[in-house]
Amino acid sequence: MTSVSSMPHSAPSENSAGSHANAHYANEPLPPKGQQGQSWLQSAAHSIRNLFVPMPEDPLELLAKAKDLHYNDPPNVLKRSFKDQWKPWRQSDRHKMACSIYKDIAPKLLVANKKVEAGEAYEATGLLQLKYYSKDDLEMMGNEDNFNQAYLAYYDVQPLASARCLEQLIKLKLDEGRLRSAAPLQNKLGELYMEKCDDPGAAIAAWQKAGDWYRNDRAMSTAIGIYKKIAEICAQRGDYYKAIEVWDRCADDLPDRSSIGRSGQAFSFFFNAGLCHVATGDTVALSRAIQHYVNLENSFSRTPECRFLSDLSKVMEDGDEERYQFLWDSFDSIYQLPGWKTKLLEEGKKHLEGGDNFA
Repeated sequence: MTSVSSMPHSAPSENSAGSHANAHYANEPLPPKGQQGQSWLQSAAHSIRNLFVPMPEDPLELLAKAKDLHYNDPPNVLKRSFKDQWKPWRQSDRHKMACSIYKDIAPKLLVANKKVEAGEAYEATGLLQLKYYSKDDLEMMGNEDNFNQAYLAYYDVQPLASARCLEQLIKLKLDEGRLRSAAPLQNKLGELYMEKCDDPGAAIAAWQKAGDWYRNDRAMSTAIGIYKKIAEICAQRGDYYKAIEVWDRCADDLPDRSSIGRSGQAFSFFFNAGLCHVATGDTVALSRAIQHYVNLENSFSRTPECRFLSDLSKVMEDGDEERYQFLWDSFDSIYQLPGWKTKLLEEGKKHLEGGDNFA
């Protein structure tokens, strides 16, 4: 790149931005303030430019300047107005100038509680740096932090934009082979889709990836914690077979299932999957599942949950709606089932009312 010192003062340069407080608004590089030998013509041109195109101080005005540089091409030479003279001709120069402005104003916008605008500035900084700088430069610039800051700035005001920035951050980590750093962010992405975007489908997809990454890394406890969220959401959405599949995987993946604490977890997974079988109305599949769980852990047969599922299976086969309600009320009075499990039992009862169980 040709330096400013080796060029005539009339030639434009992309390095001229730092030569004076307002030099990057000029069409030609200006000598440092106070430099001896500055011609009266250059001084006059500088004053006129400052008169018509003063340096804005408001971060929002600077954001508008940066967007103008980023997204708009300058008019051709015949239509170029005096106020456009500060814009570089080359697109790369305009983008780098915009990137510099974005980077400078992003934290100021955040301090001013302009969260959307701060998110835009952080995100644009990250994207432009990715486009024009090398991997080593990006590491020195801390490029990943731009997307993290954008994700946080957007979080409460534009959750979909927040998710977009978080996905970009995850991609950067995966491109560098940092799966262990990406997995927690993928889990956060699922939470963002679920809690802020109200998109259970996207949340399940994000959590499925996170759980699989942890599982492949042999972090079984963390993977199971994520899979549990998937199974519960699937059960609430009526995707009972998917929920059964996930609960069964959780039980299979549980390390040291024979220990007292772990066996309790396994029994919980068996019970949840069993309730999903109840909701399908398929008593044959329910009976097979109960036997399968007992074969895996014989002590499950002695639990109240197993007895409850077995009793439900029998009354559903008999079509005894009154007995079904009695068993439900009796169990719930002791164990106080949460709402989503109550809904599964309600779905099971509908099959009795309609007489469409699969026995």
